[in-house]
Amino acid sequence: MSLFTRQLLAWYDLHGRKNLPWQGQGSYAVWISEIMLQQTQVKTVIPYYHAFISRFPDALALAQAEQDEILHYWSGLGYYRRAIHLHQAAQVLVRDYAGILPDRYEDIIRLPGIGTSTAAAILSQAFHQPKAILDTHVKRILIRFYALQAERAEQGKTHHHSIHKQLRHYADYHVSRERPAAYTQAIMDLGALICTPRHAQCNLCPVAQECMAKAHGLIYSLPLKPVTKPKPLPEMHKQLILFVNTNQEVWLQRRDYAAVWQGLWSLPELDITVAATISDTPMHSHVESSHTEHSGGAENSSNSKDNKNSKDNTVPADLTEAIIQLAERFGFTVRYGHALRIIKHRFSHYLLHIHPFYVAVQSEATISGTTIAEATIQEDGFLWYSLNNTAPEHVKNKKIGLPGPVAKLLHQIANMDHIEANKMDKNQRL
Repeated sequence: MSLFTRQLLAWYDLHGRKNLPWQGQGSYAVWISEIMLQQTQVKTVIPYYHAFISRFPDALALAQAEQDEILHYWSGLGYYRRAIHLHQAAQVLVRDYAGILPDRYEDIIRLPGIGTSTAAAILSQAFHQPKAILDTHVKRILIRFYALQAERAEQGKTHHHSIHKQLRHYADYHVSRERPAAYTQAIMDLGALICTPRHAQCNLCPVAQECMAKAHGLIYSLPLKPVTKPKPLPEMHKQLILFVNTNQEVWLQRRDYAAVWQGLWSLPELDITVAATISDTPMHSHVESSHTEHSGGAENSSNSKDNKNSKDNTVPADLTEAIIQLAERFGFTVRYGHALRIIKHRFSHYLLHIHPFYVAVQSEATISGTTIAEATIQEDGFLWYSLNNTAPEHVKNKKIGLPGPVAKLLHQIANMDHIEANKMDKNQRL
């Protein structure tokens, strides 16, 4: 056992996280947690894990569940392809492994959604095999500990050559053969809590005395970052339409699996050329307690105080016509409608401006067909979804996956005072 490993394990015994809900709960619990923890922090995962494991306690329950319900329990956690992969992998486990996670690397790496580092994390923690993870945390720790890019950092160079073979060598060298599960959790904790990218706590680090980056004053210079020209985050505008019928149900449609929010249920949307006009046109709404999602503390200018008092609150005529045509396509008759507050939602690769429109409709019987009590998903991928939070248990909605912004928007609409909506001025309506 290397000095690095001994010091790390000694620190973990005193300060490491040993009360995480999936620890000591078997291979299934470890697998679910590791998939949830991909690109997601522990504190975010824990409540989702509890709800998910309570509903799907084993691979058989997960394999037999409908994908809509699985996505319902994943809603808000993001990266929804992970949930789809879990469902697919559970079906493989039931079919080929009697519902039990295999303990061989060759088998586990073939399961959907499992890469090399996730496989190592599962095998080390669930089966106590000395497999070394090499995620972002571990790479940062090893690059700093060995100062692998020190020469290039001191030369002021910001790009780096491949050092993957070196990292793999050191990761395999330091993994504990005696306590692989503890070592895996320890090095993850060190990266998440101590050796962080911007606020490293070297005074608390168990391996700081031998750390070469610390010795050379390079902690915040390593790891090197690839040369990239700063680019403004692309922005997109989408108009989401809330068609609400007289039963206080909203019309949802399942999204294409190749699209963003794949497999989830969302609102019909428009992607039309008037987007720039919409973003520049003040949209007044009687909903004052909106929950705009934004990042960086910058709120959409369309929600500013100046715009709230603007006299020009009309919805552009071409957008109004597009909404009416969309309603007619579904067989709806528009009663009235109005714009709601713009919502910003940041994805990893672009910023989405959601322009929601509340549209009260009268639907034909052939379209509405499904009652709330039946809560059946129609074959063509559309569904009436109740906004009535106080409905009796026997008429509750079917559990489906909703994108975070859409779920919040539906919650907002469910609590609107529709009597006030009927009193709105004509120039605030479609």
